[in-house]
Amino acid sequence: MVDAGAPSGMTGALAYRPTPRLRLHAGVSHNLVGPGLRGGVAVRATTGRVSPTLSLEVGRFSEANAEWLAGAFDASTDTATLRSMAYDYAGGHAGLEIGGRDAAFFVEVGATAINGTLYFDEMSEQSGVQRSVRTKSDLDFWTLSGRAGVLVWF
Repeated sequence: MVDAGAPSGMTGALAYRPTPRLRLHAGVSHNLVGPGLRGGVAVRATTGRVSPTLSLEVGRFSEANAEWLAGAFDASTDTATLRSMAYDYAGGHAGLEIGGRDAAFFVEVGATAINGTLYFDEMSEQSGVQRSVRTKSDLDFWTLSGRAGVLVWF
């Protein structure tokens, strides 16, 4: 199984199908900042070529350097620089799976809860001496989410 979405990033996973309507998966991800892990379960409404699906997933992206994001938004040298980020997420999706016994394409949309931490480096001047100060910002919010991908069964 290979897919891409937000906030789950790009994922390559092994999927297990104990029944034609139930799928379990676990794999490794990357969100353009750092590596992560994801696992989940999906249920197909039918066993036909086209079927609605419901899925649940959980994942974690470990702390990774996110400085390039600050540059992408034209952060100047005197503002805070996003040093690193990490987050956990859990979500549910409704979708559509199109395919046969050996391969399928799927697309899903839903909502995801994110709990994470951002670390910023700021320059501080005290008595004429500049030093870097690291600040922490916690995140806890819900967002719309989705993904699209391909399943291949061996």
